[in-house]
Amino acid sequence: MDMFLKGGNDATLSPGSFTWDIVLDRLWGDTNLAHILKLPAALMDEGISIIEYLNLVHPEDRANLAEKVHKSILSASSWCESHRLLCDGDLEPRWVTVYGHCYRVQDGLPTLCSGTIERIRISEPRPTVANGNHMAPHSHPDESF
Repeated sequence: MDMFLKGGNDATLSPGSFTWDIVLDRLWGDTNLAHILKLPAALMDEGISIIEYLNLVHPEDRANLAEKVHKSILSASSWCESHRLLCDGDLEPRWVTVYGHCYRVQDGLPTLCSGTIERIRISEPRPTVANGNHMAPHSHPDESF
């Protein structure tokens, strides 16, 4: 039984799209992403910094996410990572899965990343690891998928 449900007809579970300009440090997203992050759509049109996004990520999940994104930037590859967000007004963290890819344009310098962020609804308790922390729903040991 899959304990994580994705997509569906519920508008709150529709994936959001993003583009991140690494050089400009701007992350833009569509209205679905604004809804997932509980941010105004106009703000996502203007773009937020990657630090503003990371500030929404649960502190225990930031290092793993940063490592996966960093590897993707250096190798111009895809990544998939699930983590918790602490959005304004939420009583509980919300799980999301990010599917992203970083691109290189000139001289091997990373310039753009794009992808989707999908909210995950949990239908039963998450398994825990030996240290008592919850396992991520779709954590992939290999950053490429």
